[in-house]
Amino acid sequence: MTLTKRFQRGGILVSKRGAWTECVFAFTGGRFPSRKVVMQTLYNHVIEDRPVRRDMPILRLVLALAFIVLGSLHFVYPERYMQIMPAFLPAPRALVLISGLCEVLGGIGLLVPMARRFSGYGLIALLIAVFPANINMALQYVHTRGYSLVTILWLLRLPVQFVLIELVRRCALTRTSQG
Repeated sequence: MTLTKRFQRGGILVSKRGAWTECVFAFTGGRFPSRKVVMQTLYNHVIEDRPVRRDMPILRLVLALAFIVLGSLHFVYPERYMQIMPAFLPAPRALVLISGLCEVLGGIGLLVPMARRFSGYGLIALLIAVFPANINMALQYVHTRGYSLVTILWLLRLPVQFVLIELVRRCALTRTSQG
């Protein structure tokens, strides 16, 4: 491994290699630098505004498992998902099963480096496509149950869709996510 730029900062060897950024923690004086020194140095000396993302594989795994499990539930309990489908959409059962399959395949794709970018675009498109069903679900709860704690939680669920889109984007479509 050839490192093109190296410099020592506060006991941490920060290196840049091509488009990838990595931190190699160096022993200083026979002891490892403290967590505070490590975090402060990383905060102060991020190379080319692309921070080291050691948490990305964990986040990617959690998202992938969530999509796989939730997509599988489309096949186990399709009736629950058919209830929230807007009335103007044709063939609700087929759409539920297709969206479940897309979620499962997208979750698996997040784990496969060569399929990650394609899966990211697919999952973002899916999250946008199912947003009307989420709105319909929230409106059904308001109409049938009024404003209760459950209804408020379903209404708060709507902005979570945008958080999911951003998490998928970070895990699948950014440069630091491709490693």
